[in-house]
Amino acid sequence: MKIKLLLLCLLLIFSTSAVVLFKGKSAKEVEADSELSTDVTTYIQQYEEVINEITQELRQADIGFVLDYAILPDENIEILIKLPSEKIKRSTKKEITQIVNRVLEENNMEREHFLLEISSYHKLSKENKQSSVRLSYNDLMGYIMQELEHQDYSTFGLEYKMASEKVELIINLPIDYDPAINPKVEQLATDIIEQNHHARDDFQINIVNTIHTASSARSAEAHEMINKIQETNFAIQLEEELKKNGYAPNGQTGIMVYSKDKKHIILYFETIDLEDETIKRDIKKIVDTVSQANGLGLFIIELQVI
Repeated sequence: MKIKLLLLCLLLIFSTSAVVLFKGKSAKEVEADSELSTDVTTYIQQYEEVINEITQELRQADIGFVLDYAILPDENIEILIKLPSEKIKRSTKKEITQIVNRVLEENNMEREHFLLEISSYHKLSKENKQSSVRLSYNDLMGYIMQELEHQDYSTFGLEYKMASEKVELIINLPIDYDPAINPKVEQLATDIIEQNHHARDDFQINIVNTIHTASSARSAEAHEMINKIQETNFAIQLEEELKKNGYAPNGQTGIMVYSKDKKHIILYFETIDLEDETIKRDIKKIVDTVSQANGLGLFIIELQVI
């Protein structure tokens, strides 16, 4: 994010299933389309692990990208990869295709059930693929993020909540913003949705104002910390370490940064005993170890089951 404002309290949502990794930015969004009766969460759960593995392999290959995926009417999966280059080299396409094919093969996935589309991040979607149901909308979230920054909304948060009928898109603004700004931000998001040929009715856009002001020094500190959290892939490292220790995080992590020394992290689990103090201490130790190893200091930790 930009470092211009006097305040920063930014909520970052990371997901190992579908992550925007584009010049240090991270965001996530998922949409459900009414044309497919099956709940999209079923497909997300089924393919989340392999999509996460493709994400990791592309990162290790030092490829900047945005990764999305969709379910087609014949229940095949379309893997959508967008690159930051205006013109994509044939060698890059070949390398990405080889990585995707290798991961699918290692996970015993039948290649013929997956379609791979590689395109430029800078080019908006030209088709409205109503026949497919997106299982994430990282590119759309990235476009909204970029436009908010371009319009000098330097302090904001982006979050989503998925349902079978609609996607709730939540844009969080500073508490001291003029309320007249909210409709303008909603229109901005609406324009991005429509420019990318998505149906506005598939989205519920909520503008909220809960970000509190702080000094410019704390704002700069928070920006620096957020960049470091993103650059180190802290959320993904943490989830992998939790899994190694027998826990079952659900792939979503909430991080709120107020300053260098005031950071909150919310960890979501499929199942966990929130009353077990031994478990709490163990998870805190894991979080502290990973955060300290990345030079992030300590977090205030909250555990939730969803």
